[in-house]
Amino acid sequence: MVMYTTEPENYTIAEYFALEEKAVEKHEYINGKIVQMSGGTIYHGLIAANLITELNIALYPNEKKYFVMGSDIKISIPQKNQIRYPDAVVVCEKIERLPGRKDVLLNPLIVVEVLSDSTRRFDKTGKFDLYQRIPSLKEYILIEQESPEITGFFREEADLWRTQSITDLSENFKFRALNVEIGLEKIYRGVEFREEE
Repeated sequence: MVMYTTEPENYTIAEYFALEEKAVEKHEYINGKIVQMSGGTIYHGLIAANLITELNIALYPNEKKYFVMGSDIKISIPQKNQIRYPDAVVVCEKIERLPGRKDVLLNPLIVVEVLSDSTRRFDKTGKFDLYQRIPSLKEYILIEQESPEITGFFREEADLWRTQSITDLSENFKFRALNVEIGLEKIYRGVEFREEE
């Protein structure tokens, strides 16, 4: 990631929103700092799009209303004074927004991150720690793009998370917060993996 500015200045959230509305690239707000997000790969975008499509198809007949959104939606983490862009997010029943904003979500049920070399370590540790502070969050999903692997963290109690990891393309990944299963082959449709040497 590259800093938006080299000035040691701290920005308010209002200043961040004003700058972000004019920016060409996406930036996250991290406790007063504005950080430019790195660009994604074709496979990164394909995996996220496949997942969003499959979740929408699976959730459409459900009695509850679910809303599946992509990487243009920001998530507020007020306890840490941060605004983040996930790769995909699911909300149940009612979309709660930051007052005065149409692009900042307060109540994600599921957050999904597609991993890359530059974000893998932080997505697995630091970002998970951030997202856990959101009371509505029930599930955090990490999807590798270099190999077929999906890891999910499901909140059973306030501070108790159950983990599952699937690496076989012929298997299904269960989104426990939705009671929905999706095959890995559908999520990775169109992705070619490098052969091990």
